[in-house]
Amino acid sequence: MDDLPSAIVVEILSRVNDSSDLARCRLVSRNFRSLSYDVRAISIICSHDRFARSRAPETRSLTFPFKSVVDNLVSLLRDRQLESLSLGVEEFFTDGNCEFDESDDLHLTATDFVSRWLPGIGRQLRLLSISDLWLQSCWRQSEVLALISDCCEHLLSLEVRKAWLSVEGLKPMPALASLTLEIIRLDDEDLEKMNACFPSLEHLNLIGVGGLKQPKIHLPRLKTCRWTASHVPFSIAVHAPLLTDLNLVCVSPRVLSLRTPSLRRLHLKVKQVGLVEADRLLHLNSLTLDSSSGLQSLLRSLAAGDDADNEAEEAPLVDLTTAFPNLEELEMLPSASLDLAAPSAIPKPVFVPARRRLRRLTLHLQELPISLAASIYSVLLACGHPQSIVILLHGNLPNEEEPSVDSFVSVCANDFPHIKWSWAAGTL
Repeated sequence: MDDLPSAIVVEILSRVNDSSDLARCRLVSRNFRSLSYDVRAISIICSHDRFARSRAPETRSLTFPFKSVVDNLVSLLRDRQLESLSLGVEEFFTDGNCEFDESDDLHLTATDFVSRWLPGIGRQLRLLSISDLWLQSCWRQSEVLALISDCCEHLLSLEVRKAWLSVEGLKPMPALASLTLEIIRLDDEDLEKMNACFPSLEHLNLIGVGGLKQPKIHLPRLKTCRWTASHVPFSIAVHAPLLTDLNLVCVSPRVLSLRTPSLRRLHLKVKQVGLVEADRLLHLNSLTLDSSSGLQSLLRSLAAGDDADNEAEEAPLVDLTTAFPNLEELEMLPSASLDLAAPSAIPKPVFVPARRRLRRLTLHLQELPISLAASIYSVLLACGHPQSIVILLHGNLPNEEEPSVDSFVSVCANDFPHIKWSWAAGTL
């Protein structure tokens, strides 16, 4: 190993990433030890074992504080080639009766802690990830975003998890292209500060972000977005002309505004929505829907855009292949599949060879509806005759006295031989 060029050794050690494993690598040779401080990426994680030792009376005094470990290691990497730094706490179960922890040894977004080491390495960082212990951070507001914007002018990717974040003093970060906020209390109720300070974002993940009232994402360069919203926001808006991939989970917003004309992949989970404001999704290629009520109205709104009549509850099913001329894949999760089922008998749809066909239709079912044929017919009326249909059955499979999926699929295959039918036990 000592015969390897130094650049190769540094590349190997940079891929080790975890600080504990990197420390073991230093024991291999003097060459490894010296080159280990030239790594470009490192992850410093407080393990469950370390956490337990720091709490046990017999080992507490013998356990070096985790924040001191970070201070020492980062100081050794200062003025080196470090580009990626991840700090966090290993996932573990805590006492469910404990709502908060008065200690601060794992409050890693604490401004006084981060200010001890970030100014020395901030300019060279391209990726920074910090994950708190929620029991310590949930009741402590942090202004770490302002500090990061001061020190990390070349940062490309930022990830913060399990923290209460203030946007006070946050400055523009024009280089930042990727942002992940997960299990966050954010003091930016309409996302105005985020839009203003991160104008170049291309990838955005907002997972379990609280503190929002009327959030609006307005990012001209955004390409992918995953947003899991709580039940609180009255309205949800995504205005992003270049967005191609959107995964949106919300509950019952009064208004859903999608100004995303370039969208190609949409995964939408919503219990119910009032008014839908949307551009026509003419480039949509893949659509996944999970809605427990009002699905047909939602489909009409997405299909017609601003021309949709949101009050026309009794309008017939929209022709999805016409509304979305580039749609190839449609997936309907259990609640959506059942909501689309018609309450009365529907005639068998007639196959029209000239009509454009979806490549694949996937239906998720918790159980076999009594009128499964009518349910399938209603789907075929909405999306034509796909090249293939996959039925994924969740929950318990039918017993011997109930109609089997095999027999139903056989009947469908006989009725619609131009469609490839299959089914399987599904998982969500």
